[in-house]
Amino acid sequence: MKCVIIDENKTDRQHLIQLIQNWSSNQKTPVLVSAREFSCAHTLLFQLDRLTDAQVFFLTLDAENRDAPAFRLVKEIHEEICPVFIILVSEHAGFLPKDVQPLVYRFFKKPMGQEDVYATLDMIQASLFNSNYKTAVFHDSADKERHVVHLEAVTYIETQSRLRMAMIHLYGQPPLTVRMSYPAARLMSKQLNDDFIQCARGVLINRNYVKHWSDKTVSLYEWNNEISIKIGASFLEELKLKLEEYFGKCCE
Repeated sequence: MKCVIIDENKTDRQHLIQLIQNWSSNQKTPVLVSAREFSCAHTLLFQLDRLTDAQVFFLTLDAENRDAPAFRLVKEIHEEICPVFIILVSEHAGFLPKDVQPLVYRFFKKPMGQEDVYATLDMIQASLFNSNYKTAVFHDSADKERHVVHLEAVTYIETQSRLRMAMIHLYGQPPLTVRMSYPAARLMSKQLNDDFIQCARGVLINRNYVKHWSDKTVSLYEWNNEISIKIGASFLEELKLKLEEYFGKCCE
């Protein structure tokens, strides 16, 4: 796994590299990790062609909100490298532009702790060796924009069939609203993989974010929080069956 760390603070860069190395050494199956570090996004913009074999980018947004180079870098990384996982880190609760949101795999508040780094790398490692890994492309039928979304970054999806609209909830990010040219009922077969399970009319959850469930609700992990979603009565049995197959028996 090849990582790139972009942060103006050298101490923070070295701390993150140490966490990545610690994660690597703790794996049951050895994972060879290499890391390169840069002080700013602007510098990396002119060297991106030398990093096309990188898979993970940890990008810290500017503390003074001068984020334009970083957002430009996010777009160019996605154009040059695939698959790629971009993790944004920020000291402030900045707003991500609509065209940047779906390109970001995770968004964390600085500093990233060991738990955040380990959990993120675990999911990336699984994705890189999982044939079920998928990136979905959503074309907004209204403004004609093209949104590329990492399915593993999606916690759940709300759809409105009558309006042919989907609200895609991304971990640690504002939701992405997409107007579709096809009925929402076709979303599962057209774009999603087996990780997504319907739990209510118009609601699909990603089983990888399930924390616990009962006969009435299912709780999902969210950034510094959890989300509780009501289970539709007609979906309860199939939902419980699929979750128990995936996790084993579970009770609140």
